This record gives sequence, structure tokens and C-alpha cells, in this order.
Amino acid sequence: MQKRHEKSLTKKSIVLITNQLTLLLIKKNIIMGQTKNIILRKFKQLMNREYPLEILYDDGSRSWKPQEGKKPWGVFFEKGVICFDETEGEFSQESAQNCHQQIGDKVSSCGSKEFWSRIAKKNIQEIEALNSFIESFGGKKINGFYWTSTPHLQQKEGYAFYVYDGHKGVITNCKYINYKIRNVIEL
Repeated sequence: MQKRHEKSLTKKSIVLITNQLTLLLIKKNIIMGQTKNIILRKFKQLMNREYPLEILYDDGSRSWKPQEGKKPWGVFFEKGVICFDETEGEFSQESAQNCHQQIGDKVSSCGSKEFWSRIAKKNIQEIEALNSFIESFGGKKINGFYWTSTPHLQQKEGYAFYVYDGHKGVITNCKYINYKIRNVIEL
């Protein structure tokens, strides 16, 4: 006797079904006007993507697809661009504040306390997915304590964030402690 196997709906299959249903509704003129145009524009954008997240290249250009002869610099995530690489070693806050990179017409920094706070609030799966994406470009995963560009209470001490696998926290008054630097361009 043959066993009947039930197929579970994955997130990807639900998205595919939803997309097919939406296109059917457009075809039957149930969805019309501006809403139809917005949906069709979004589908066109999604069809032209090769990466799940947009990439910033070292010349300042950005793309959802590989760019011949250009070096990927970072990934667009949470209203910013996170550099694929982190600076080797650990640095004082003063050194961290002077670690900038020019990418096209933008200049990177350590990222504000607010930016790293948004990253630290992500769930484990989102951080792991982001880390996998970063590692697929030869970068180092986000793991450990990172300086921010935000001074603590307008003093010389700084904020640092611990980000990895859902564990996070704010460390203050870190003037004499060395941490990592990961460049960020906030948008």
C-alpha cells in the first residue's frame, strides 16, 4: 500500500501562490488602476533580482545582480549599508571614530547607536540569514562587540553593541576597552 505524503507549504511556496493569485486578479481586471501599476512595477523589480538583498559596490553603484569588474563593498539592510568586511583586530573608540571609507559619493562611519540597535533587535533567523549572505561574498559575519559613532552623553566614552544570534546589549562608558569596527553607511 502506497503512503500518502502531505506537502507542507513553505514560505517560498506561499509567496509563489500569492504572486500567481495576484497576477490572475490583475488579468481578470479585479485589480485595476494605480494599485495594478504599483503591483506590476514591484513584480518587474523582483523578476530582475538575482540577490535577495541589494549590494553596494566600491565605486558607489548599487545592484541586485553581479556587476562585472566591480568589487562588492556591502549590503543594504535596515536603512543602511553594512560593509562585508570588518577591520581586523580591536580598536579604541578614538581609533574607531577615525576609520572612514569613501564609497562613491558617500562616506562610511562606525554606524550610529540607533543603527546598531535596529540590527541588534533582529531575531536570530534574520541575523543568521544576513551573516550567511555576508559570508557568501567572502565577508565576516556580524559577531561580537562593535563601536558606534555615537558618543555617550557627549563625553569621550562611546557606545558599543554586541550583536550575534539574537544576543544583544548596549555597553556604555567603554573609553578604555577595545572593540571591532564594521563600517556602515546610514541612509
